[in-house]
Amino acid sequence: MATYNCLAPLVFERTKQLDSVYLPVSEIGNNDKVVFDLSPIKFVKPPALIGLLVLIESLTRKPSDQRPNIMITAPTDMHVLDYLLKINFVGTLQSMGGWKITEKLPTKISRKIRPVIPITRFKTANDIENIAIKMSELFQTDLSGLSTLLQPCHVIFSELADNVIHHAGSGGGYILAQQYSYRNGPMIDIAVGDAGIGIPSSLRNNSKIAGLFTDDRSAITLALKDQVTRFDDPHRGFGLGHIKAELGSITKRSLTIRSGTGYAIVKGSGYTFTGVNKWLPGTIVHAVIPCR
Repeated sequence: MATYNCLAPLVFERTKQLDSVYLPVSEIGNNDKVVFDLSPIKFVKPPALIGLLVLIESLTRKPSDQRPNIMITAPTDMHVLDYLLKINFVGTLQSMGGWKITEKLPTKISRKIRPVIPITRFKTANDIENIAIKMSELFQTDLSGLSTLLQPCHVIFSELADNVIHHAGSGGGYILAQQYSYRNGPMIDIAVGDAGIGIPSSLRNNSKIAGLFTDDRSAITLALKDQVTRFDDPHRGFGLGHIKAELGSITKRSLTIRSGTGYAIVKGSGYTFTGVNKWLPGTIVHAVIPCR
């Protein structure tokens, strides 16, 4: 029996920081113990939380005779723990596999931070439509002052969720959208993730493009181009390219994609940076959209 300790960082806000909770998922078996220690966290953002859920789901989906014991240690900062309750992180863990945070939870939920969309599981096109409707209603009421963000938020979520359903082979994914208020104006973060096959493996299903990339990093770069998809269909493969165009044309917007051992960051100036990270199951996408 082996024990794997995953210690979260103090400030947990970027997809690259998911390296701190790296797990050799394929090597972990029955009776092994995995501890996700969230106790150091003082501040956390959507991509980190969606990444954690993807990792935990990848373990939960293993055959029963290979499934490890999972323990989740709560943040010691009560504001962070309160936030995890408010955005449905705790509820999602319980519905996923009965996993529970070990410490006693707060009895009251703060009203100071309100998510645009709390952590929500989607599996079908109907689920995507329902989430998009809720997002639209929220922008017309509570977030009416941010009406310019509705169109890009709707496009980004719909395209990413559609990719999960049609390409990931995961049976669904997760979304979390959060509004932040900064001195230079409001901003919305959207994170979407799934524990599926990942972008590189998906593209390898298309023999016409499988030879156009050499590693996970170049696979992600290729996926950002139009008409690149696992399907041999010239009318498909515009999703990520559409999102890149939506975010890359406006300064201060950004898009980060992490899948397998690669990641890419598209800046609002049109600049794209790629890099290598520790292996992560599935795909995590993080979009940052400041108000114009």
